[in-house]
Amino acid sequence: MLLIAGAGGVETRGQDGGEPPDSTAARSAVPEQVVERVSLAFSDGDADLLLGTTTDRIEVGLPGTRAYYSRSQAMYVLREFFNDHGPTRFAVEDVSKAGTSYFVTGRFWHSRGEQPMHVYTRFSSRGDNRLYEVRVEALR
Repeated sequence: MLLIAGAGGVETRGQDGGEPPDSTAARSAVPEQVVERVSLAFSDGDADLLLGTTTDRIEVGLPGTRAYYSRSQAMYVLREFFNDHGPTRFAVEDVSKAGTSYFVTGRFWHSRGEQPMHVYTRFSSRGDNRLYEVRVEALR
């Protein structure tokens, strides 16, 4: 299944092309602004947009490092990442809700490699859409 959402050309598709029976319900439970926030932030290399509203400490996992940072430290780390890995394309792979969290995962193509990287984000679903975690990993 391939869905294309208006602004930002967000691509979403179920993993392995199949959809679990409740996948549509999970997607509809995640606000579109959360999906667009991740998609636009990685498409444009915009750390400010990605970090928008965060918790006091945010987990950032990048190739070779994984740590908890304050918002300002995370901003610095992510800006450096985007400077080193200029974005060329981003595609949303999966959107889901579990418990009190929203999850948006995708593929991030960048100027330093032919292979995309896997992106995983986790947000609070308690009304303020706070970002708790962002991980960017090489595909295996």
